[in-house]
Amino acid sequence: MKVYQIGTAIVLVAALVLGYQNCAKKSFQSSSGSGSLEDEISNLTKLIHNLNDDLSCNQDVDCKVLGLGSRPCGGPEDFLIVSQANENYNELLSLTDELEQKAKDQNIKNNVAGTCEAYIEPVVRCVSNLCQVN
Repeated sequence: MKVYQIGTAIVLVAALVLGYQNCAKKSFQSSSGSGSLEDEISNLTKLIHNLNDDLSCNQDVDCKVLGLGSRPCGGPEDFLIVSQANENYNELLSLTDELEQKAKDQNIKNNVAGTCEAYIEPVVRCVSNLCQVN
């Protein structure tokens, strides 16, 4: 191998290493740099789960499924089984809407891409006076 070929190879390797370091740094910054919005989403999610403490029901129509969050290609990130008998039901509706908007904002802010898979909403029923996945 000639001297100029070795020099070229060293320059290419150095460029690749520096490029990788910059990509890794940007990736870390984008995932950790949006702390306040991430904290809001985390706190909101915890609040929703804490308020969803009553899954009692008398019939199937009492049981509902709410979407949680937002995927980059659309649709919820997850689903939550709720009961209309829960005294917090209306607040849960409002909070899940707020969570969806914050998750959409976070996806846009962080330029998040997704796999665009479609999640199937679970079917729920009232079984032994509790809302459950069918």
